[in-house]
Amino acid sequence: MNRIEITLERIDVPEWIEEYRGFISRVLEYLEIDNWEISVLLCDGEMIKHLNKSYRNKNEVTDVLSFPQGDSEIASGGEGPVPAGDIVIAVDRIRKQAIEYGVSFTEELYRMSIHGVLHLAGHHHESSRESEPMLQLQEKILTRLMGEEKS
Repeated sequence: MNRIEITLERIDVPEWIEEYRGFISRVLEYLEIDNWEISVLLCDGEMIKHLNKSYRNKNEVTDVLSFPQGDSEIASGGEGPVPAGDIVIAVDRIRKQAIEYGVSFTEELYRMSIHGVLHLAGHHHESSRESEPMLQLQEKILTRLMGEEKS
């Protein structure tokens, strides 16, 4: 069983927090990941900018950051949960991107959350081009899981 801890920093408790936890759980199930412990921090743009500067030396707001912890290869079984790492999401940045891309806030939040999980699972991409295998997998998962929500 996966353990998902969600914390909030500099934002109010959103009404969608429990649905969001369920979505992250379904992403892990889709990837056949079991026994992971992940932490998701939902924050504002200023907080993620500070983290981006501190850890990536980029003094700019971004949408999502992933911090894998140790060797977080997909694992199951064993003693206790595998500490996979942390995902940080700037909720205000996600809202702006949703408007910019013409999608719902939920869709963009879920897209960036999948992105973070994939990084924790060891996936990487060299660019933001749609031809990137990681980004293709991200969209496949998003389409599948958002389709399940509508049915």
